[in-house]
Amino acid sequence: MFPESLPWQGIRTVHASDVTPATDASPRHDCPGRRGFTLIELLVVVAVIAILAGLLMPTLSQARESARRIQCTGNVKQLNLAWLLYAQDNGDRLVPNGTDVAVRTVPLWVAGNSHQGGLGAFTNRTLLVDRRYSAFSATIGNAAVYKCPSDRGIAVGRHQYVRSYALNSYLNNVAPSGPLSTAHLRFSTLAEVQRADPSALLTFLDVDWPSLCMPEFRFELGRAAYFHRPASYHNRSGVLGMADGHVESRRWRDPSLRPNNTRDNRHGTVARIPTDVQWLQERATRPAR
Repeated sequence: MFPESLPWQGIRTVHASDVTPATDASPRHDCPGRRGFTLIELLVVVAVIAILAGLLMPTLSQARESARRIQCTGNVKQLNLAWLLYAQDNGDRLVPNGTDVAVRTVPLWVAGNSHQGGLGAFTNRTLLVDRRYSAFSATIGNAAVYKCPSDRGIAVGRHQYVRSYALNSYLNNVAPSGPLSTAHLRFSTLAEVQRADPSALLTFLDVDWPSLCMPEFRFELGRAAYFHRPASYHNRSGVLGMADGHVESRRWRDPSLRPNNTRDNRHGTVARIPTDVQWLQERATRPAR
């Protein structure tokens, strides 16, 4: 009745002792060549990175300063434009220049004062944008235009300086802080400027903040010295406007024009190398004929 062979006949019974324990599917191999970094190797890598960073940092710093110089150039261009527009709107008469903070019937381009005139002359934005004090207020309503982005000037009490630029003292100086040369021209109208080669006549200069004071930029004509020192924030270069409207960047060679010169904030700094001071004086005015 039963089949001659059953399904389970011939099947061997498996015992636990016959089973080989499972191991990691990936065979393990000894790799004597693989090892971590040693301390010396890590120190070498860190040193190489530090050297590369040291080489790149000056380049990056110069690139940042070049960007600030471009912004400073834009500020001076706006000041130059306001200067030209004022003359066109006022019968060819140049904007008044000089020094004081008095409320005038016709204000200066901006108000300011000497170092003895008080903190407000350096830190009060009202003197830049209020029409009672600034003839440029109708054209330039943003006080930031008057500030070089590289100017880190700080007055007494940790107040930031609000102005970096000054205007050539031989351009319609109605309130001079000192005597102007009688042997040189003083310009009152745009027509007079046009006759004197305006492409080589200075208007606005970026000023080293310890030397900045009144709105005018004074020159020591006849001697190799700076009454006011031009700034050299931008990789030893300064930004200067010219009376035809263009703006220049000039690299200074005189060590006396190092930036942020707080040790020499007196007026009348003697030039160590005369090339730069002569270049400035030649573009301040023209000899009277």
